[in-house]
Amino acid sequence: MNTQIVSEEEMRALLPAYEVEGQYLSRIRKKILLRIGISVVLFTAGLAIMIVYPDLQIRSVLNGSSENPMALLDSTILFRLSILLPFIILYLFSFLKNLYFRSMTVMSLLIICSFLSVDAELYVAALIQDPSLGLFAVLATRLACLYLFALNYMDVRL
Repeated sequence: MNTQIVSEEEMRALLPAYEVEGQYLSRIRKKILLRIGISVVLFTAGLAIMIVYPDLQIRSVLNGSSENPMALLDSTILFRLSILLPFIILYLFSFLKNLYFRSMTVMSLLIICSFLSVDAELYVAALIQDPSLGLFAVLATRLACLYLFALNYMDVRL
């Protein structure tokens, strides 16, 4: 029976999704940390807009569809926070330890795109009916986060 040992270089070539090359990651570390920081600030700003101006969300997005719109808005905020907070912790951990960071960049795009796609139809309809600065701000924060995480993905994948 012929048993060959696979070298470390061959293993990295076979399993490229697990880690980013060490020297390359050290070169782009500051850029990625800056983008993550800006994204966290943008998500926090979007959340603050939802909390401070709930009537904006209720009037434009929820459209009076529920008997108790504040409860629906509160549950939406809580649900999104329950997804985002653990994910941000995992994303930072995988980035700092360089464990499965390539896979986490893909997951970040999936999560942001799913949040954006859930609200896209409602925001577009609200912008057509009654455009307001708050709606533009919330939509801009989501698109900016998508752009920043897409840049992270491009830096890590290429």
